[in-house]
Amino acid sequence: MPPRTMHFWTRWPVVGALLAVVAGVGCGEPEPVVVGVAMGGESRAARMAFADAAAAGLSGVDTLFILAANNLAAPALDAAERLVATPGLVALVGHSNSAASITAAQIYNDNAIVQLAPHSTAPLYSQAGPYSFRMVQSDEQQGVFLAGVLRREHPDARVALVYVNDDYGRGLRSSFLQALESGDPQPVLDFPHVELPDSAAIFRLRAAIVEARPDVILWLGRSAVLARVLPAVHAELGRVPVLGSDGVEGALAQPWIESWRQVRFVALVDMDQGGRLTDFSRRFTELVGRRPSSPEALTYDATALLLRAIADGARSGEAIRAWLNELGRQRPPFDGITGPVAFDENGDVARDYVLARIPEPRP
Repeated sequence: MPPRTMHFWTRWPVVGALLAVVAGVGCGEPEPVVVGVAMGGESRAARMAFADAAAAGLSGVDTLFILAANNLAAPALDAAERLVATPGLVALVGHSNSAASITAAQIYNDNAIVQLAPHSTAPLYSQAGPYSFRMVQSDEQQGVFLAGVLRREHPDARVALVYVNDDYGRGLRSSFLQALESGDPQPVLDFPHVELPDSAAIFRLRAAIVEARPDVILWLGRSAVLARVLPAVHAELGRVPVLGSDGVEGALAQPWIESWRQVRFVALVDMDQGGRLTDFSRRFTELVGRRPSSPEALTYDATALLLRAIADGARSGEAIRAWLNELGRQRPPFDGITGPVAFDENGDVARDYVLARIPEPRP
């Protein structure tokens, strides 16, 4: 997941992002429905999906973008309340992290508005309500995956377990610890942290890791704090390898640091799988100036999926919810750039994890 620590939001007014809307309203076509996007930097991928749908001829859809890259409750609730107050809102893509998605989910469910979270992975989101879907599976599976990697690659290692103290980090920690077996390496450090900590908190986190003298760091969190901690830890302990959760992929949007060489992380999508994902990556790179991340590819697919439902005639929250539940059952899975999409009974999409590295900048 990209960085989740920005404490601001920006609202774009409802606009006809699909330009055919304006021409269609006065010609006997139904009033436009509104699709919201409450994301951070991933919003650029959502805009690409809207533009592609417009080029394909979709009309009758209006859009509302809110920059919502915060994992605190108050901004998530504020964004959700602004969205549901918009006439015609039937669905939204968001939010940009598990904590915000879970916090806002009750508002969307109470208003029968479909929430499609591209990459919120906390187990608790599976219980958010019948209108809450996501493009990935629960961190219960990611915790098992990470335990398996440690078992295979670091069977006798001293492991420093560091996790972000929110729904995302706590859920990952719990599933990882439950997946450990009796012969597996047991953590020599089990340390929570908060995002946007002050310098004193960063110092304590660094000191705790250095004192534990781990052979490997298991980082269940996001990249922004890791970037502040890791260079000092490496200066003290040498090039200790880091195994990170999917949140570390946010480093793709951050300045390169030498310590990223020692970091591998869980990617929710194999971005090298080829097919239409290659074309998306090329277009995104031309637009933004860097390679897209898994969350950005998932955001594109989430937006395209909702627009496909509307194009098929689902023009209310209830109709879109029913349409999504039919994928892989009464209708074929959605053919997304990240792979086929069909939701299980919890509103989750099963995917295979891959281990990835943060690419070095080109000369």
